[in-house]
Amino acid sequence: MIVEHYHVAVIGGGPAGVAVIGELLFQGVSNIVWFDPEPESAGRLDNYHQVPSNTKVGLFTKYGRKVGRVLEDPDTHVAALTKLDPLKNCPLKYAADMVRSVKQGLRDKCKRLINQSVLNVEKCSLDQDFVVKTANSEARAKIVILATGCHPKSPPFDNGKSIDLDVALDPAKLGEEIQKRKVTHVFVYGNSHSGVLVMKNLDALQVPFKCIHKRDPLYALYMNDCEQIIYDNTGLKGVAAEWCQANWERIDKLSDLSTRIPDDAHVISAIGFERNGGVAISSGNITFWIEDLTRVDSGRLAYENTIIDGLYGVGIAFPGKDVYSYNGETIEEYSVGLWKFCRHIEKDVVDILAYLRRPHPNPSI
Repeated sequence: MIVEHYHVAVIGGGPAGVAVIGELLFQGVSNIVWFDPEPESAGRLDNYHQVPSNTKVGLFTKYGRKVGRVLEDPDTHVAALTKLDPLKNCPLKYAADMVRSVKQGLRDKCKRLINQSVLNVEKCSLDQDFVVKTANSEARAKIVILATGCHPKSPPFDNGKSIDLDVALDPAKLGEEIQKRKVTHVFVYGNSHSGVLVMKNLDALQVPFKCIHKRDPLYALYMNDCEQIIYDNTGLKGVAAEWCQANWERIDKLSDLSTRIPDDAHVISAIGFERNGGVAISSGNITFWIEDLTRVDSGRLAYENTIIDGLYGVGIAFPGKDVYSYNGETIEEYSVGLWKFCRHIEKDVVDILAYLRRPHPNPSI
C-alpha cells in the first residue's frame, strides 16, 4: 500500500470539522486529508431538523460566511438563513442545510477525502509524523485534528426503558414512540435546553412526566453594555426559555439524581453529551483513546498531562472555554455552538500554523 503524505489530517465532518477545514484553507493550507465517514451529512445536526435552536439566526449566518469565505460565492450557502430574522431563533434544519452546503464546496478543495471511520491513529517515533489508518486506507500527516463529536450521555439510572434523546427532541418522532411503546409516564433527567424542549414535547402530547434536576434552570442574560451573553452556554434561550419561564413552577420535580425509576416508567436523559469513541491513538509504547485526552491551550491535546505534539482537538468533543466576570463572580463555560467553534478554531489555527512551519525531517512534504 502506498502511503501518501499530508500536512494535516482532519477527522470528523460535522460543524467543527467543516469549520477547521474552512479556516485551514483560508490560511493557505491545502495539503489536507479529510476523514469523514458521512460526507453528505451535517453531522449530528441532521438528527435535529425540527428542534428549535438556542442560537440566533444571525450567528448561523456568520458561521456560514466565515467558514465558506474560500468558496466562490459564500452567500449562496446562507441564502435561506438571510430570509429569516437574524435576531430570532430557528429550526435547526436551517443550520444543518447550511453546514451541508458549505461542506460540499469545501471538500473539493481538500487534497483527499476518505469516507470511512478511523480505526487507529499512530504517532510515529521515527520522524514524529502520524499514521492514520482505516479498514483499507492509510495516510501520513504532520498534524492530526480531531473533530470527532459527541453523543448524549446515558441516564444515571436506567430501568431498561430509555427513549433516545434524539427521538425525544423531535415532536413527531416522540409521538410515534409514545404510541408504539404505550408510554404512560416519563422521568426526564436534566433541565438544560434539551431537557426543557423534551418536557415541552411531552406536555404537548399530554404525557405525565417528572423532571430530575440538580438545580433550578438558568436563563441567558443579554447585556446592553457589552457583547457578552451571561450564561451563554448554560442558560436557556429562545423557545426553551419562554416555555420554561411559563411552566417551571407547575412541573413535578425531583432533585435527587440517584432516584430509582419505577419499572413501569420510561426515561429520557438530557444531562449533556460525551465524546464519541472508537479511535485508538498510539504514541511511543502507549495506546489510549479519545476519551482519555484533555484539551489544553490552543486546542492541543494531552494524555495524563503529557502534550502529544501535533495532536489537536476542536468542536463539542474538545471545546474551548469562555471566561468572564459577572456580579463579582468569575464564570467559566465550555464554548459550544457553531459560531463559538469558529472563534476558538481561528485561535487554534495560529498554533497549528506555527507547528507546521517547524523544520520537518522529511523535506518532501
